[in-house]
Amino acid sequence: MKLIPCPKCGREAVGPRSSEYPLGAPVAFGRFTGGHHPIVVKCFRCMGGFKLDVLTFNGLPEVSDQQKKDLGLD
Repeated sequence: MKLIPCPKCGREAVGPRSSEYPLGAPVAFGRFTGGHHPIVVKCFRCMGGFKLDVLTFNGLPEVSDQQKKDLGLD
């Protein structure tokens, strides 16, 4: 599982706010599902959209077990 950070503002929790995630929900993918096409992700902090391609996704570090617990992704 890889956490998707915003390349513009650097925030890891790019998803929208909710009662469970008041500072923004983390966006994490277990595997890249875009094939040859990039996945478009929108950061709800800076309101910027960005394309995540397979090379960028493969370069992201894996989420550790402690990070999963801290983010509530278990």
